[in-house]
Order: sequence, then C-alpha cells, then structure tokens
Amino acid sequence: VIPYSCIPIPINPFCTAIMMGKCMSYKLQLPLITKMKGDYWFFALRLRNRPGVLTKVAEVFAKANINILGGTHTVVEDGGFVDWITLTDFSKSKVKPSDIAEKLSRNPDVVRVDYGIKVIGGIGFPPFEVAIIFGEEKATIWRYIWLTSFLGSLIRYFKDSGQLFLYQAAYIAGYNISQWWKQSTATKDPLKLIQVAGEALKAFGWIRDYEIVRFQESPTLVVIRLFESFESQAYKKLKVSGGCYFMLGLLAGYVAGIFGVSMVAREEKCEAKGHGFCEFHISVYKA
Repeated sequence: VIPYSCIPIPINPFCTAIMMGKCMSYKLQLPLITKMKGDYWFFALRLRNRPGVLTKVAEVFAKANINILGGTHTVVEDGGFVDWITLTDFSKSKVKPSDIAEKLSRNPDVVRVDYGIKVIGGIGFPPFEVAIIFGEEKATIWRYIWLTSFLGSLIRYFKDSGQLFLYQAAYIAGYNISQWWKQSTATKDPLKLIQVAGEALKAFGWIRDYEIVRFQESPTLVVIRLFESFESQAYKKLKVSGGCYFMLGLLAGYVAGIFGVSMVAREEKCEAKGHGFCEFHISVYKA
C-alpha cells in the first residue's frame, strides 16, 4: 500500500489517497446511452439506503447469469433512499427482464423497479426519465469532441471577437463558480479553494492534471499550470493559433471571486503553441 499525497504543492495538505501500486486512470461510463451489442436492458431502482442492499440486488442479476455492464447510484430524498441506474446484458441468461423485475420487487428494501430500453438506429436509450445532478442542481453533459469543436470554431471564424467573448463569458462564469464553492466547502482559505477548483476540473475531465506553481496573497499573484486541458487539445487538433482564452477568463474570474477584487490573467505558455503545459499568471487588475 502506497500513501500518495494528492496535493500538487506541499502547502497545507488536506487529503491523502491510499493507492495500490502505480497510479492509473479510472473510467466512469454513465449508463445513459449505449450501442446495442447484445440483449441490453436498462434497470432503474429506488432502494432504501441500508448497508448490503446493493449486494442483494446484484446477486439477483448474478444468479440469473446477467452481466451488469455499468451503473451509478445516487443518494436521494435526504439520504433515506438510493436511486440505482444500471445497464445489463441478458444475452447469456434464460430469464426474462420481467421476471427479474418481479423478483427484485419482492425485496422489502426495493421501493420501485423500472426497466426497459428504447432502441433507435442501433442506439439504446433508457425509457424512463433520468436527471443528471451535480451540487443538488441539474447538470448537462457534452461529449469532449463537441465542446472542443465549438470552441475551435468560435476562434477560427470570429478570431479576436471570439477570443474576447470567451474570456469575458468565462470570467463571469469563474466568478460565479467561486461563490458556489465558497458556500459549499468548509474552508475560506484561498489556496484550498484554488485546489478545490483544480480537483474539480480534473474530476469533470476538463484537464488531465494541474500544478499551483506560485501562490502569493500580498500582492496577489497566482501561477497555475494546466496539463492537457480540453481547450488546448482542441486548438492543437484544429490547428487554431492563439491562446486558451476560455481557461484564461475562467481562472481570472475564479481567483477574483476568492479575493473579492478584479483580476487579470495572462497565459505565458500554451500547449497549443508547443509547450508542455499551459501556464497562467493571475494578478490584481490595475486600471
């Protein structure tokens, strides 16, 4: 067992991950849309939030030789229940989905069972409504390639105007995000709030990693490196010149929200220009 600090700089460490062996990247496949490669069925269950309930539910599928391809569970209703949504493959099972649903419903900890699949053009969709939630609010998902194509097209066709739009829009978004994190976390420490943002960007797939190179409160100066941000990778692939104006504005607005003063940011290095990372310098705006 290797103790591994997940803090990019050795200042005020606040978490430790215990990892077995070398670092690896885990994948989270949301069971919402799938290519039909077997006898696939979606199941959605509302369960009582008690230890061992998921194990008993999974055993029902396992005993019927049904493969669970992916799933996610979320605590709902003030912690009293869990919604479990899963994609299953009945290809090697002799049991019907209706029989599995009936057997699951006999469990007193299973409050509701919905199942089915809607197939259009070889793509399977859940037949029931699924709300994606982040921070107790509805969220949405964009495929990586859709978002990068959007940003690249904005810069390619609108040039300086597109860059200005991205920076200003992202600045406002970054400021608002900082206020949300200040209310949602148990810290007011500026450095930790910046670390929270870095970890969130990693968790959402916006960057591969980050590093806080310098943190100075008076006068305020924050230097952050981002590795393989979706924006820099888009510009590299589309061969669009310029810098990462979206990330530039987002970071400037976020730091401005933390310190309560207007900030300005500049990008000293950019992966889209051949550097090994994107480096942003954020400081107080001086009129």
